[in-house]
Amino acid sequence: DSVFLDYEYASFGGVISGFNIVDFIANMQSSSSDAPTEEITILDIKVDLKGKTYDSRVCSSEYVDKPITIAVPEEKTIDLETLPYSEYLSDQNPIITIEFEALGDMKLQLFPNLAPNTVNNFISYINNNDFEDNQIHRLITDFVIQGGAVNNTTCEIEGEMTGNGIVNPLKHYKGVISMARMSYSYDTATSQFFIMLDDVASLDEEYATFGGVISGFNILDFLNDKQKPNTQEPAFGIVITNITIDLNGYVPNSPICTD
Repeated sequence: DSVFLDYEYASFGGVISGFNIVDFIANMQSSSSDAPTEEITILDIKVDLKGKTYDSRVCSSEYVDKPITIAVPEEKTIDLETLPYSEYLSDQNPIITIEFEALGDMKLQLFPNLAPNTVNNFISYINNNDFEDNQIHRLITDFVIQGGAVNNTTCEIEGEMTGNGIVNPLKHYKGVISMARMSYSYDTATSQFFIMLDDVASLDEEYATFGGVISGFNILDFLNDKQKPNTQEPAFGIVITNITIDLNGYVPNSPICTD
């Protein structure tokens, strides 16, 4: 038994006689290359189809993914006071709308009182229309969806999180938006962001949280099981057609770069 192979290789049958041969080969001494020290030759393999007819094999170059039906359920009524980040919600907070192609719109409040430079940086990308026709390029079930401008980033900013010496108590609850960064430095965030599909405490204090979803949880729930197997990619193209903002009276400053 070798459980480390499970889900990683295509198992498709099992021995029903000849276990003595399996045991004999298993006890043969192998070389450093894992080849047996004595040659084992398969003289032939025959098959008894039991009268059944099987289709021709399909090569990977000929395989076509079954299309995924885009049918996002309607959103249930959300009591904002029950959200785990409700204490940071305010009528004076800026609100962003993420427009997803074929999926609908998601709205989030940004929290400048917790991460002002991160919010100002994000707003600057919105005002520059840098989020038009972006892709969600990373999707991990019960973890995150991630997107953002890739080729037209401006500068790196200081990570506004407790692990970087800046008090930010907002945890990575489901619906929270946070900034992606390079693993080697807290101060490497640019435009890449991720939204939590579930509560993940291991990210707390390590990434700069700066807002939370107030509508569009139905989209999060729909996407949560759409991870492409054995990858960190979505199973289909998820296009962010645009991100717009209602400042609600908030006046952003220019973002402060680290350099």
